[in-house]
Amino acid sequence: MAFADAPPIVLESKKNYKLGPNLDILEDPTGKLTIHEVSGPLWKGKFKRNTEEVPSFGFSSSTVWARFKVQVKDPQTLWILSHHYYFQDEIVFYKKAKGLWEESKTGDLFPFSSREVKTRSFSFRFKPVNGFYFVKIRGFYNKFDLTLKSQGRALLDEAEKN
Repeated sequence: MAFADAPPIVLESKKNYKLGPNLDILEDPTGKLTIHEVSGPLWKGKFKRNTEEVPSFGFSSSTVWARFKVQVKDPQTLWILSHHYYFQDEIVFYKKAKGLWEESKTGDLFPFSSREVKTRSFSFRFKPVNGFYFVKIRGFYNKFDLTLKSQGRALLDEAEKN
């Protein structure tokens, strides 16, 4: 099995992407796996390709990991990854910077003021490079409702909702 079975997301400016078809999923019943473990060789073959538009795991005490791969057409564009299930207790987004994993964390257990992007959805700003990204969720009810939008498109869409 290849490191990621799901096709990569080819990022082009001013486009919107629903990530469901591009996710590989790993359920961690122990909740103890780390980013270094799930991104390493021992676990890379244990992810399964997602087949749902919005993967849902129901009521579960498991932690669930998703990974996706991007190919960047415009390396200058800032992107926003958003999780649209508003009752998710905890969402952690992992990206590599200078060879090290960085994490950003939010969810409905955290105060609104702690959000990186002040929107209803749980969102993270980043300037992607070619490679893999990981998202970890845990909570009473778990699902991945993820989108990726260029920052300008994301902010315009959010303004139109209000």
